[in-house]
Amino acid sequence: MSGVQFRRFLYEGGALFPDFADRHVRVVIVFMKLKQRLPSGIARVEFNKYPVDAEGALSKDYWPKMLKDTMEYIVAHHEREKRDAQANVIGYERFSGKGYERRYQWKPDDRTVEILLALIESRAELPPHSLSMPVQYRRETIP
Repeated sequence: MSGVQFRRFLYEGGALFPDFADRHVRVVIVFMKLKQRLPSGIARVEFNKYPVDAEGALSKDYWPKMLKDTMEYIVAHHEREKRDAQANVIGYERFSGKGYERRYQWKPDDRTVEILLALIESRAELPPHSLSMPVQYRRETIP
C-alpha cells in the first residue's frame, strides 16, 4: 500500500481494510537507508496494529485512546526520572509500557521477518539475503 493510502487510513477515515472489519490489522512500516538515492539498508521498522471498524476504516476511538495511553506512559517515565528510588513508580512505568506495546504493537516471528526481508529485497532489486533487520528487531533481542 502506498504512503498516501496509509495516511488516508490513519488521518482521513479511508476504509482500506473491509476484510478486517471489527478486528485489528497488523502493519509493518519500513524506513530505508539510502545511498546515492538507492536502498542500502533498513534504518528502522515499526510493527504496529490498528483497530478497524465495521466499514474497514480506522476505529474512531483509536486516536483518543492512543494519545491518552501515550501521555500516561510519558508521565510514568517522567516520574521515574524524578523519583528514581521509588520502586512502585518504576513498576508503573514498566507496566504502562508493556500495556502500550500490547495494545499498539506486535512482534514478528522468524518466518515473518524472513518473508519481509525477501519482499523488501525484491522490491528494491537487491540481491537475496543482502538486508538484515536493525539490531533492536533481531530475534535474539526480542523476548
